[in-house]
Amino acid sequence: MKRQNARKISVIIGNPPYNAWQDNFNARNPNRPYKHIDDSIRESYIAKGTAQNKNAVYDMYTRFFRWASDRLHDDGVLALITNRNFIEKAAFDGFRRSVEEEFNEIYVVDLGGDVRENPKLSGTKHNVFGIQTGVAISFLVKRRGKKGCKIYYCRRPELDTAIDKLAYLATSKLSGLNLERVEPDKKFNWINLSTNNWADFVPAVSKQLKSKKSGTKDQAIFQLFSNGIQTKKDEWLYAHNDIALTDRVTWFANRLNEIRRGTASSEQIKWDRELERRFRSGRLLEIDAQNIHDASYRPFVKRPFLYSPELISVMFQSASLKPPRLQRSEMPPLIAFHGMQASQPFAALAVSAPFDICLLKTGNGSSLGVPLYRYIPTGERIDNITDWGLRQFQAHYGKAPAPAEDVSAELAKEGATSAAASAATPPSVPDGTSPPQGGRAKKAAAITKEDIFHYVYGVLHDPVYRETYALNLKREFPRIPFYPDFRQWAEWGRRLMALHIGYETVEPWPVSRADVPDEKAREAGVAPKTILKADPDNGVIRIDGETVLSGIPKAAFSYRLGNRSGLEWILDQYKEKTPKDPTIREKFNTYRFADYKEHVIDLIGRVTRVSVETMEITEAMKGARR
Repeated sequence: MKRQNARKISVIIGNPPYNAWQDNFNARNPNRPYKHIDDSIRESYIAKGTAQNKNAVYDMYTRFFRWASDRLHDDGVLALITNRNFIEKAAFDGFRRSVEEEFNEIYVVDLGGDVRENPKLSGTKHNVFGIQTGVAISFLVKRRGKKGCKIYYCRRPELDTAIDKLAYLATSKLSGLNLERVEPDKKFNWINLSTNNWADFVPAVSKQLKSKKSGTKDQAIFQLFSNGIQTKKDEWLYAHNDIALTDRVTWFANRLNEIRRGTASSEQIKWDRELERRFRSGRLLEIDAQNIHDASYRPFVKRPFLYSPELISVMFQSASLKPPRLQRSEMPPLIAFHGMQASQPFAALAVSAPFDICLLKTGNGSSLGVPLYRYIPTGERIDNITDWGLRQFQAHYGKAPAPAEDVSAELAKEGATSAAASAATPPSVPDGTSPPQGGRAKKAAAITKEDIFHYVYGVLHDPVYRETYALNLKREFPRIPFYPDFRQWAEWGRRLMALHIGYETVEPWPVSRADVPDEKAREAGVAPKTILKADPDNGVIRIDGETVLSGIPKAAFSYRLGNRSGLEWILDQYKEKTPKDPTIREKFNTYRFADYKEHVIDLIGRVTRVSVETMEITEAMKGARR
């Protein structure tokens, strides 16, 4: 070993495994720790990047990249077949910066085949290994005494089959490939470079400001932002009703306590790394029903949730998003949006805290939230919009003209019939955020932090903004432009927020309902077959074997949050699904759609209203000045 470690290695070739973390901690086969390599990754790929999701950067293949880069001679070639994520994912900006500094030439042959990024692909048909993870071949070259780095890249067509790609590799030499020279941008992106005025906008959030390492360049509109809660045991900590939730979490707590006493086996528990660490403390667990809250689980889907720091895997900054003694009726508002690396189109949704990390997730990435207020342990409420952010808006706009008419009159003119039409701000939106009622407002008014909160929400819904800066929104946290008509955008944002947070109280859309008895099911004494399938082209939703809803406007299906419409999120979340957790499947599989059928039909009518009016507002945005 000493002789081997003393040798100079000029070529390293490998096809390392691709797995950032194991899916099932109960399997007791976590990735082996490599302290020296992980320290090296932290000092290079992590330190030089802006990664929010650091787990991905500790993938086994990046560990191999790090080890091989350190072990390679000053003159040498590193040749690896790996996951292709490092090419363009935001989490790997530090990796790209590091390899550019450490090597003199980089050649990347991108074979694509990432099924998670493009559901139209088939792993068995389009991926060279028949897997769902995209694949790339990389050659990284060190030349002693040389300075600078030249990067070359080529990619196979997205719909090439595995057979096509293998034939291409078998008949090609590296010297004959049509490689393009890559000129990385300031953010160390290699491909899909955006050329726009993104850098001129105001940062919505900043990692440095959040961690209180702020300087002038690190200022942002919001002081605090947070991922949603990550339970790693959703089937235990969420349920469709309070009774079901209480039953399962009580059983879970009792079994944990029995395991501590040595009177039960640990096999029926859903373990994760954090739960195991807390378990070693030896303290018995008690369940407090006062900690059950209605959490925003998915778009327009709330579920009873046990807010238990002892059982939740990762809390992030969620404790600062709500009062310490949160009552179930107290639901502080926040703006949730897709985090970096999301594979689906950007989306934002105003919800009530607490919220789940997968709130908007249909692929890669997570959901982040920025609240209007944050809370300290004493319970004191503090503005989350910074004074610096307020000064930027006030300096740019001065005293912005207030709306010419009150909101009630404006919405009435447009024929709106939702809760927003009455200008009734939901309880979760603080008092004082609505424009003055009763006649014309003042000609000019100082911009407030509540105004900025609504303005940001309006801008994040701007279709032109989302399209123009789509690539930026995948790689960075949102930045906010100053549009000419501040009050108009703030008003649009306020109306959208009233709709989205108050979706359960808006006037339902007049959806037509047809019921035809399922005689076979009734004779058998069972509920009709659950269908919950939408036909957007015909404006129809089939509820079950007896009930069909029709007359749903196409616009309702056009309002999309990620890869699904708001209505389709509801249909997905209320389907009967076999629980993944074996203990839940055996002991607590009590959910039946028939018990929630009327609630879902009512919810569909209300979210149809929300969706149609949201699309009306976003259509109006397209014609606004920018």
